[in-house]
Amino acid sequence: MKRYSFPRTVDLPRHGLFALESPHSEHFQMEERAWPFHKLCWIAAGKGTVDSGTLSNPVAMGDILWIPKDTPHRFVDRAGDPMTLILVCVQPHVFESAPGGQDLLDHFLSLQRTLQVFRLPKYAQEQIRNDLRTLLVEQHLRKSGWAASSLSVFFHLMVTLTRVIPQRNKENPRDLFLLTVAHIEDHFFQNVRTSDLADMCHVSERTYSGLFKKRMGMTVTAYLRKCRIAYARERLLETGNIAYAAYESGFSDLAHFYRVFKAEEGVPPGKFLEEQTS
Repeated sequence: MKRYSFPRTVDLPRHGLFALESPHSEHFQMEERAWPFHKLCWIAAGKGTVDSGTLSNPVAMGDILWIPKDTPHRFVDRAGDPMTLILVCVQPHVFESAPGGQDLLDHFLSLQRTLQVFRLPKYAQEQIRNDLRTLLVEQHLRKSGWAASSLSVFFHLMVTLTRVIPQRNKENPRDLFLLTVAHIEDHFFQNVRTSDLADMCHVSERTYSGLFKKRMGMTVTAYLRKCRIAYARERLLETGNIAYAAYESGFSDLAHFYRVFKAEEGVPPGKFLEEQTS
């Protein structure tokens, strides 16, 4: 892997978004200066600090931070453990021209201090890492529609951060627990893992499972099942397609969906449709 001793040159394309990897060498040097665009920085490896004036924030692998345009800063590597950064450089017009884009940026900025460093929960790290990987691949291949695809992925990434960061700002475990319930309700159609929910609350999986059952009167699995079946009912009434309703609700096995639906509703999906449409 090629390593750099100085910051990489950034030439933003017309659509205003550019992603790059910046593996630092042992001799990396960076003067403190400002850039005329925003930077989203993911620390992919290594340790060090990001400095701005009298501020010096330690950063390590897995951390993420937002550097607003015209903010003087520099990265300083720890000796023997140079950082590898993945940077997304963004022109302000990307937010200004997208419906809801400026509101998203304003809300995101309201959640943090200048150059605040965030350590995200494991499930969010996976999402961010996948989005950054997709940005780099789209930019490398430059297939038809790559600019539009890159912008779409970037906004998905920003929405993820905007929803996750408040969870890391909360200190009250009760508030964190409510946010995990909201996470289930927002992501029931995906693979929701109890270990990730526990990580969001900074407790063990066993402790979280006990807390969930005490607070909600049912297990995590039962609550997830209820969310999926409620959505499946809507999809059934909208489309009349049992397989479609099952898969869109997060069930990967149709036979399992039939069993769960009957357990929750008292009748199988076909019978439910007959009763609702007769």
